[in-house]
Amino acid sequence: MVEPLINNPGLWDNIHQGYTFHALDELGFSGTESVRMEIREHPQVLRDLKTVVEDFWAKYTEANPGAWNDPKYMVRGLSDVTKDNSTIVVRPLLVDYALIVFAGP
Repeated sequence: MVEPLINNPGLWDNIHQGYTFHALDELGFSGTESVRMEIREHPQVLRDLKTVVEDFWAKYTEANPGAWNDPKYMVRGLSDVTKDNSTIVVRPLLVDYALIVFAGP
């Protein structure tokens, strides 16, 4: 059962304690005025896994009919984020939820 996030400050505190949050200034991004996304092409390994992930997702949705394969942006870390004058440039891969579930623990 999934705990509802609404009106559950204890759960929010627990989530917050599990992550490290940084101010833009701490990351070297002070003076930011805008953000630009530059979607990267999938590496060959992800292109090669496309049909495997699709087959996995078909079986997954049989067992989980409410699952929704919506798009997600994925970055490897701060190496995919740079600054161009006052613009933060993020270079993510555009993936979907199926790939994240497939690659998960």
